[in-house]
Amino acid sequence: MSEYLLIDTETSGLLPATSDVIEIGACALAGDLTLAGPEFHRLIRPTLPVAREAINVNGHTWALDPDSPGWTEALEPRAAWLAFEDWIREHYGTRGWIVMVGWNVGFDHAQLKMLCDRAAGWWPFHFQTLDLLTVCRYLDIRADRSRRSYRLDALAKELGGVPKDGKLHTAMTDAKTCLAVLERFEDMGR
Repeated sequence: MSEYLLIDTETSGLLPATSDVIEIGACALAGDLTLAGPEFHRLIRPTLPVAREAINVNGHTWALDPDSPGWTEALEPRAAWLAFEDWIREHYGTRGWIVMVGWNVGFDHAQLKMLCDRAAGWWPFHFQTLDLLTVCRYLDIRADRSRRSYRLDALAKELGGVPKDGKLHTAMTDAKTCLAVLERFEDMGR
């Protein structure tokens, strides 16, 4: 298994210090950044107030209703982080220093670090990340192209990378969509 992990989070707010991770989607990547098998997905119960702005983006209304099926499915934050740690150990071992890959991944990195710290967990990630948003901007600069938006949903619609069900802003779907968008950028460069 490579040391790369494609990851996306959905959150209860827009700032890491005042919000919780409410969904994690992760996919193991091969060394060439293609999907390499095992996936991890969990819903996580929020402990901090849920911001309407975040719900307007991710549509996770279950996070507002403790009686909803999503809330019932969701794990407590510590249990979710420990399940994530177990999955990483199973598929990556205990060596740590996995490179986190994603779209605007600095946000996900900060959110996951807060979740890890709150759970008093083990941090398996390298200090370096691979931000696919930055890679796509770079590819556009090199090709002398410009765009109005680098939002993942806008690029997916523009380049034909929208998932079959058309639903973005779930952690696993967004993670896989950012790889599809990167592939479209690579195709344009050939």
